[in-house]
Amino acid sequence: MRIFLACLFLALFVMLNARPIAAGADYGFGEISGGQVNEAIEKSTPIRFLPSHPLYFLILVKENFTRFFQPAAADRAEFDFVLSEKRLHEAYQLETVDDVKNSSKALKKYSRRIDTTIYQFEKARSQNQDVTAVTDRIIQDLQWEEILLVAIEKESGFRANGHDFEANLATAIGKFKDLVMAIENVKPGVKNRFTYIRLSDEETQEAPKESTMSSPTVEATASFKPRKVIY
Repeated sequence: MRIFLACLFLALFVMLNARPIAAGADYGFGEISGGQVNEAIEKSTPIRFLPSHPLYFLILVKENFTRFFQPAAADRAEFDFVLSEKRLHEAYQLETVDDVKNSSKALKKYSRRIDTTIYQFEKARSQNQDVTAVTDRIIQDLQWEEILLVAIEKESGFRANGHDFEANLATAIGKFKDLVMAIENVKPGVKNRFTYIRLSDEETQEAPKESTMSSPTVEATASFKPRKVIY
């Protein structure tokens, strides 16, 4: 009897403390290799500290300070896209160490930064600013963001639970598509370059020429010159 009660107690303990596997949404993404993920990490904007690091707040202060001196909407759009890469890079790294809470927050920050990128990009176009450089930069690096988003989605089935992770991931994927369509207005055919995050026929309709979103409440940084910057 004692053995039976002990086994029953052990079974209940395991059931109560076991982490459920997140069901998540089925995005139908194909398989990616570790080499692809490593390349995306290497070629996307690097990060120095993760949010769990005690000096991480200095990174955010420097980012905000730098952005404040961006003189034009095109410059701010490029800088915001750089920051979006950093937030996505952070989200992936945090998920791999099972820090779901901060990974989810990083995905949410990624989506917000993509919103500001689109807003500033459309603002620059409406002001007849030259958006050639920022367009080329975004096209070049969107492929790395695509790989990281797919890698995060693949990991989420095993690690991510709670903290609105699945909702924030779905929003991040949607914002990625929004940015692709904003660039599509300038460089037709860009949407066909992506292997994993494909746009449906409804989603590939031409996006509005002018952004309808309200101006995001973000700080404004010196003209961004280097392609890769560690803050």
